[in-house]
Order: sequence, then structure tokens, then C-alpha cells
Amino acid sequence: FYGLFGAFAASESISVFALLISCGGFLQWVFSVGVSANLKDVEFDTKLGIRTTPVIFGTKAIGNELRKPASFVFYAYGIKLLHLSVVGLPFFFGFSSPFLFGYPLPLIGFLCIAGLLFFSTREILLLPIDKRNQMLRYEGLHEGLALLLIPFVLFSYLVAQVGLLVPVLLILFLILWPLLCLRILYGKNLIPLE
Repeated sequence: FYGLFGAFAASESISVFALLISCGGFLQWVFSVGVSANLKDVEFDTKLGIRTTPVIFGTKAIGNELRKPASFVFYAYGIKLLHLSVVGLPFFFGFSSPFLFGYPLPLIGFLCIAGLLFFSTREILLLPIDKRNQMLRYEGLHEGLALLLIPFVLFSYLVAQVGLLVPVLLILFLILWPLLCLRILYGKNLIPLE
């Protein structure tokens, strides 16, 4: 809704472009809440009768393992694939170019981040319960990378609108600001291990 509110602040109607960007953010939230944030707590959620998405799909903690039904794994990868597809649509519809100065830099950045997001999704789904801290690190990595997707997709658009410096600073800010804040708040861990 933040994306839609921002679009309404600048216009009386919502463009397809603004809708795609907002849907990309929404699908990242669906993944975070429906998969990564609740998966690490399945053991306690089940004991307390809390019906999170993994619990509803039948994920169970048995010993040190998280038994995930194929339907949950399909759901997790399906949401991630849908998320990446929607975020990549500005390239397809021509709202933003996958090329910058004749080189496919935005596209390469998007594909690298997408590959890392699939890798971190795989690790989140494969790790056992006794590796909870490692799962939290992959979840933090996943969230941080997901924040970079839209700026990379919109990079050529932003360069055309405001020049090269602002988009580069935006990407650096999205990388350095969370790392700096986490370092200050949590010390060497960089990612809070709840």
C-alpha cells in the first residue's frame, strides 16, 4: 500500500507501472510472512496452536528436522517465482530498460540477485531446526537482497530521470544503512538472532 499511496500522492490514478512495483513489494511481504518468518518457529507455533502458513500446510518439527510437505515447498518456490516475475515485468513492458549505456547492467544485477534469492530460499527450506541461527542469517540475507531488486530493475529509468549519481547512492544506501544499523544495534552478529 505504500507504493499505491505514493502513486496517489503524485497522480489521481494508478499506473500499471506503480501497480507492478507495489505488487512486487507485496509479494516479498507474502514470502517473508508466509515462509521465512514463520518457518523457524514451527515447533513452538504447533505446540501453542498458532496457525501460521507453514503449520497450515502441514510442516512439522520432528526431532531436529522440519518435515515440509511438497505443497509447502511448492508454495514457497511459487511465491518466490511469482515475486521475481512481477518485479521483472517493468523490463518486459518497457517501463525500464534492461540496458544502461548499451550494457545489460540492470538485467545482470536483477538476475544475480534473483539467483541469490533462490539460493537463500533453498537454504531456508533445507536447514534443520538446530541450525536456527543459520536459518535466521539466510532470512536476513534474503530480505536484504529483496530490497535491491526493484532499484536494479528501475536503474535505467532512474538514471534517465535523475542522472547516474542518485541511483548509485540509493543502491549503496540500501546496502550500507541496514548493515550499519545492525552493527550498531547488535554488534558482530549483524543479524539479530531472536
